[in-house]
Amino acid sequence: MSGEPSEAAPPEITPDFAWYKLDEKDGTLAHDSSPNHWNIWVGDVTWDDGAVFDGATTCGAVNVDESFRSPPVTISAWLTPFARDDQTSNAYALTPFPPNAVSGDYPAVGGYGLGLDVWTDGAAGQALSVETGNGASVAFHSISGAYKDGDRHFVALVIGTGNATIFVDGKQTTQTPDGIAPSVTPTPLHLGCHNDDGAYGTKRFFKGKMRDVRIYKHALGAGEIAQLFTNGPV
Repeated sequence: MSGEPSEAAPPEITPDFAWYKLDEKDGTLAHDSSPNHWNIWVGDVTWDDGAVFDGATTCGAVNVDESFRSPPVTISAWLTPFARDDQTSNAYALTPFPPNAVSGDYPAVGGYGLGLDVWTDGAAGQALSVETGNGASVAFHSISGAYKDGDRHFVALVIGTGNATIFVDGKQTTQTPDGIAPSVTPTPLHLGCHNDDGAYGTKRFFKGKMRDVRIYKHALGAGEIAQLFTNGPV
């Protein structure tokens, strides 16, 4: 025995809403590891180091407590976008795409969500897309960056009582006013899809790999976000 004290492992942040590890390896359900057990149908994904969304045509969801869109709330996910070429494929012509990785959007109402896409056609480029607000106050926020096909990033959206703060790879990227309460109950929750409005075309589906999605019914601090990034996906 050396007598030296052992270094304590960093405390794990326990989600108090939903936690999708996406380590199923097979099947069509993403299992919620929190006590809520809000499992989501994700369809014909393939399973690798996470769930691989590529070519989805239907949008699964689970109805959850309205607090998913009632501040404060935090959404985080490890996302690996794949290159896509459907930038100009729908009437909305949104740049970037709607937040299609983790979304609580309800058509014509809005919600909170995030996505990460790399496209090659139209106004080719890379951007992170985040949605805040509801109804007339809904907004998409584009954070352009050097995102590349096949690169993995940790993305977190923290909705406080007055601001929405976006973190990429553990560092704050931008902050925008928000804090709008939900206006539809029950709230839908989607993985790999923006919402069930077919007018968005293929843009509403995430194309890439997803790991370790966490949703908290409180606003995580910058230090907690940095720790989640350091810990890596489960």
